[in-house]
Amino acid sequence: MLGIRNVRESRKRGDPLQARELTALYAVLFLTMAGFGIVFPLLPQFVLELGAGSMHMALLVSGYAMMQFLLAPVWGNVSDRIGRKPVLVLGLVGLGLSFFALGLARNIWTAILVRIVGGVLAAATMPTAQAYVGDATTPEHRGRAMAHMGAATNLGFMVGPMLGGTLAVLGVRTAFFATGAVALLTALFTAAVLREPPAEARRQRDRRPPALAAMVQAAASPHAVLFWLAFVVTFCQSQMFSMLGLYLAERFADKGPLAGTAFTVLGVVGATVQGLLVGTLGQRFGEGRVILAGLALGALGFTGLTAAGRAASILGAVAGVAAGGSLIRPTIASAVSRRAVHGQGLTMGIQSAFDSLGRVLGPLTAGAVYQAVPRYPFLAALACYLAVLVLARRRLLALDQETAAVAQGIKA
Repeated sequence: MLGIRNVRESRKRGDPLQARELTALYAVLFLTMAGFGIVFPLLPQFVLELGAGSMHMALLVSGYAMMQFLLAPVWGNVSDRIGRKPVLVLGLVGLGLSFFALGLARNIWTAILVRIVGGVLAAATMPTAQAYVGDATTPEHRGRAMAHMGAATNLGFMVGPMLGGTLAVLGVRTAFFATGAVALLTALFTAAVLREPPAEARRQRDRRPPALAAMVQAAASPHAVLFWLAFVVTFCQSQMFSMLGLYLAERFADKGPLAGTAFTVLGVVGATVQGLLVGTLGQRFGEGRVILAGLALGALGFTGLTAAGRAASILGAVAGVAAGGSLIRPTIASAVSRRAVHGQGLTMGIQSAFDSLGRVLGPLTAGAVYQAVPRYPFLAALACYLAVLVLARRRLLALDQETAAVAQGIKA
């Protein structure tokens, strides 16, 4: 495998994986997330056009996430056997075709079925991309490469909603077709540019256990609080992702531009906080305190969403939720990785399972709350953030003490 700092040597030796492969992979992830981002602010308008409501919107999002929860580990193992590139291309082709089919759907149940089938194939993309990064980097440089991967996805999610807001004037279905075309072109780009890692690199990768088995192991671990925090944050943020567009459409008569702006704010704030603040704050104040600060910011953001009466205040509240989540998520990943005892692949696979479960249950909860109290669809997310802020405070501060004690032991 190739470390990033050894790129120059590898080019002289002609090693099969070089920095340009990682750059190409980041481009693939950017294009994939940009395509996904185009559609996200337009889904609520699509749901309303089909005469459906909040629970149908929740099923559109949760059905897709459920397939990722169930099948991402399966696709990861398939890529171990037959190679990263064909599985990645298959996932992108499936994603593209699902958006074309969504654009042709004439009733909400057909649309939900299309999203579920699309999720089956699209579930191949992210675990395969992560495995590719693992093949292409040495352990000491893998964290940086994963961060670059996250930056590429955030940038795509920042650009996509802006394009979605622009395409909204042409119609929701036109945007779906455009997204499908982007995914298919990305598949062609992947097939033409990305090179397959050597088989030896694939065989050296840790295999993920089934999602449920991984979660049982995590729930019994000494650091289970980190995994449950990963679930809670994803559970709460996915409520906003799934219902924000519908909320803006029904309360502010938004046809897509305001939702596109809100999701762009999410991407910009997320990329800024993760790129400039997370590492520095974690080193200075400790991971537990950074997570607590993120929970406090997120709670303020969800309070703002619950009480907001104007579009401008909505955008400010969205920025607060985005900043809080961007402090929490990478810090949890760092803390989990630091405490891995069964290998990085297994440990991060467990966290991914908790994340995926949050993306399944969050939209369903938000849909039910929205149906019961349409004016306050984010009450459940606010309550969860406040509860965790109180209940997990002592355990998170203990994590900082534990980290400090280990660091002093190393110095001694």
